[in-house]
Amino acid sequence: MQPSQKCNVGRAGALRLLRCVPPIFLAAALCIPFAAPTALADPGSASLPRVTERVAAHEALRIVAFGSSSTEGVGASSPAATYPIKLQTLLGDALPDSAVTVLNRGIGGQDADDFHARLSAVLSDAPDLVIFQTGTNDVLRHVPLDRFEALTRADITALRDRGIDVVLMEPQFCRVFAQSPGAFDYVESIRKIGEELRVPVIRRWDLMKAWLARHEATIAELQAGDGLHMADRGYALLAREARKTILGGAGVPVPAKAPFVAASR
Repeated sequence: MQPSQKCNVGRAGALRLLRCVPPIFLAAALCIPFAAPTALADPGSASLPRVTERVAAHEALRIVAFGSSSTEGVGASSPAATYPIKLQTLLGDALPDSAVTVLNRGIGGQDADDFHARLSAVLSDAPDLVIFQTGTNDVLRHVPLDRFEALTRADITALRDRGIDVVLMEPQFCRVFAQSPGAFDYVESIRKIGEELRVPVIRRWDLMKAWLARHEATIAELQAGDGLHMADRGYALLAREARKTILGGAGVPVPAKAPFVAASR
């Protein structure tokens, strides 16, 4: 972590906000001015051609949520509170003419090497779309950044070579991750890979700060007490954003009504 210092949170500054967050960031985060980047409002800027085709034909849509503990749902009060389960419900409501299945293939503690080793299992699920949540454990396990990037690119390429759409999900905004040296390099890396390969990225790092700034959740509702994992409200909000990205990528209007009651101030 860098020492606490003043900074202007503009477009460039928002990308490097980690440098300005002290160890007691959970309290400071509530006081940091934040404007969500334009990219958050345009989830369909990168195409999801297979999803688009299946939705247009009113065909069944099969999604694999691939990742580590955030996908598995560590910190959730029950399996029903995990983001993949909530996402299936939200997409089912938004796409009533397409049977939507979301398979949870999250295993806590895994990094890029682990994901690469079990990619064949994901391919065997024959998904139309894979939501690839990655990066957190690579920081905590000190996986070299160049190795992380090479494996992530290889996995995305392998999926797309099979005609499978991919959405990336970056690491969470949390105390344990934020205090790990070089953590934001992996967040930026995922964004860079998404831009280069034209893969939509769910910018969870920025989103979580925006939810706090807009009072859509408190820290206690957003994150589990271990300083690393998300809690029920965080997973609900994450499912909403995943739905927004998928529908936007398929050119489907996103329902305006929020699927939850905002947190009290």
